[in-house]
Amino acid sequence: MRFFFGILSLLAVIYVGICIGYRFLHPYFVFIPWRRLNRRPGGDYSFRELFFESFNNVTLQAWLLRPSVASEADETKRPVILFCPGNIGTIAKYLSAAEILVDGGYDVFLFGYRGFGHSDFRWPTEKGVYHDTQAAFVYLRDTLDYPPDSIVILGQSIGCAPAALAASKYNPRALVIEGGFPSFTDVVRRVLPWLPVRMLTTARFDLKGHLQGVTCPVLVFHSREDKAIPPGDADTIFENICSYKEKVIIDGIHARGIVTQPDIYIERLNRFLRRTS
Repeated sequence: MRFFFGILSLLAVIYVGICIGYRFLHPYFVFIPWRRLNRRPGGDYSFRELFFESFNNVTLQAWLLRPSVASEADETKRPVILFCPGNIGTIAKYLSAAEILVDGGYDVFLFGYRGFGHSDFRWPTEKGVYHDTQAAFVYLRDTLDYPPDSIVILGQSIGCAPAALAASKYNPRALVIEGGFPSFTDVVRRVLPWLPVRMLTTARFDLKGHLQGVTCPVLVFHSREDKAIPPGDADTIFENICSYKEKVIIDGIHARGIVTQPDIYIERLNRFLRRTS
């Protein structure tokens, strides 16, 4: 009996240790910042590399991609996509998706969170990424002179939560969510069901909660073959949108529908923006 209770005590100590370790270390494993850019823009479009300040004096890198246009009048009517990346890789990883949007006739402002690429190295946290996304919107509006009703915020994967929070604060033309999940705790609970993750997790990325304050139209994309975030999460997200909303299920793996079925993606995005203009 003493041996049995000894084993139980040891398991209890190990479990408590795991809980404590998760509580304090998990914020450092949400993002995997890369510094090296393995690709740069180059194609039948114009390109500018820009640097701007986040709210707490962190300098961020961005690429502004613009299609070739025939007239200045067309250029002033063209929406700009504020592209909020996922949690891994530099902005070079998302360049193929950005180029598809440019080919579809959109300006694209693709920026890197703190710690990624040539942005200042500060370890990316939930609060810091929220600040960076909002700073990107303000830079588009105040420095690059895009009116709010021409800005479409697009978030991929973990970038959906900061995109939704920025949309709730600044009321852009539209919000696009691709490969989003209701909250980070929901994702962790599927992986670690034996941990009290709701009590221990401080990195929330509460997309479901942020959507409650969004009043602009919302378009949800999700991939059928998404193994990381099941398509059922798109249903949960869709149910929590209070404004005009549409949902599109397309082929591809996690947050890669835009590169798997670019024609369908652009066609549905165009149709959505026409309906809500």
